[in-house]
Amino acid sequence: MLLVIGTVLLISKRASGTPGEYLPVVAFGMLLWLMVTPGLISRYFVYGIVAVILCRRWFRASSYLLTVGLLTLITIVTAYGHIALDFLGASGAVNVMSPTNNALSHFVFSLFASDWFISLGAAINITILCILAIKAWQAVRPVNGRRREAAVVPP
Repeated sequence: MLLVIGTVLLISKRASGTPGEYLPVVAFGMLLWLMVTPGLISRYFVYGIVAVILCRRWFRASSYLLTVGLLTLITIVTAYGHIALDFLGASGAVNVMSPTNNALSHFVFSLFASDWFISLGAAINITILCILAIKAWQAVRPVNGRRREAAVVPP
C-alpha cells in the first residue's frame, strides 16, 4: 500500500512539482496504513494526526479543526483506554490510574469498551480517510491545464 502511494508520488508531476502538493497523498497513505494494519496500537494514530495537521492548506478552517479534533479525541480515548486496560490487568486495583480507583480512568475505559464508541470512532476514521482520498486525488489530478493552486481551498 505504501509502495503504491510512493509510486503515485513519483509518477505524478503535479504532486511532486510544488512544495507541499504531496502532503494529502502522504496523509491518505499514512491513515490508510494505520487503519488496515492488523495489531497496530491506537497510539500510532498520532502519526496520522501529524500528517493531517500538515495538510492545513487543503482544508477550510472549520473542517480542518473538526478533522484534527475528532482524530485527536479518538486517539486519546483509545490510547488511554489501552493504558487503563494494562493497569487493570497488571496491577488490578493497586494502581492509582486503574479504572477501579480513578473516576476519570473508569469513564474513559467504559467509553473505550463501549460498542457505540467503537462503531462511531470507526465510522469517523473511515469518513476522514475518504475525505483525505478526495484531497489526495485533487493533489494529483490535472485541473484543466492550469496550476494546482487554483483548486486549493482558501483558509
